[in-house]
Amino acid sequence: MRDVLQALLREASDAKRTADFWRAAATILSDWAGGARLSITYKGINEAGSVGAGSDDRSGRSLTAEWRDPDGRHVQASLAGAPAALPASELEAAVEFASRLAVMVGRSSWKRRAPLSH
Repeated sequence: MRDVLQALLREASDAKRTADFWRAAATILSDWAGGARLSITYKGINEAGSVGAGSDDRSGRSLTAEWRDPDGRHVQASLAGAPAALPASELEAAVEFASRLAVMVGRSSWKRRAPLSH
């Protein structure tokens, strides 16, 4: 799990846009789950979208995780073909961590685009 969180943090540091981060996060989380199919739908303050990664032809458990914040941001993740040993609580923790990183990426992206006021 630690490696996954570190990989997400690296991607957040490198991402220029929230969508770029979510694409990378989907791949990282799918790889962590043994290549299981992961679908993420996200809605931020200024951006929304869906991303996916992994293989559709795996057998295994289906897991879901959801994250919301008081400002209206919302993330839903569905994992199909998850290994039996993967606890749902770990997927939930990873999705929450990724969601908080995405907020930081979005704020950083907004600051880069915002005109300087004098």
